[in-house]
Amino acid sequence: MPLANIYASTGQLNEAQHTADDLIKKYPGSEIEKQALILEASLSGYDQKLSDISLQALGTLETEFSSSIDSGLVVALGGFNISPGLLNKSAKHDSSATEKNNLSFQLENYPNPFSAKG
Repeated sequence: MPLANIYASTGQLNEAQHTADDLIKKYPGSEIEKQALILEASLSGYDQKLSDISLQALGTLETEFSSSIDSGLVVALGGFNISPGLLNKSAKHDSSATEKNNLSFQLENYPNPFSAKG
């Protein structure tokens, strides 16, 4: 996967797509396939001419990985055209993230001992 990402980030979009396609064929149903599809879904962000490839990859993500993909990622990749079933799914709840948010909230409301008041 890193090679496909390097190709994409350096503007070698055809190479990125072909590398991702090879990974998709070689590792069906795996995390590698999922990451390759995410890469392909992002290609239209580099070049709008690749929007058909991106939409196809988003569709495959929906059908094959809908239970394990974050809906926010799909929206960020331009997945507004994907069926509402995927977009309404929320990411798995992470209790540690909630605890961190609560802690952050508590700390922000605590008086600042370094303030210039006084």
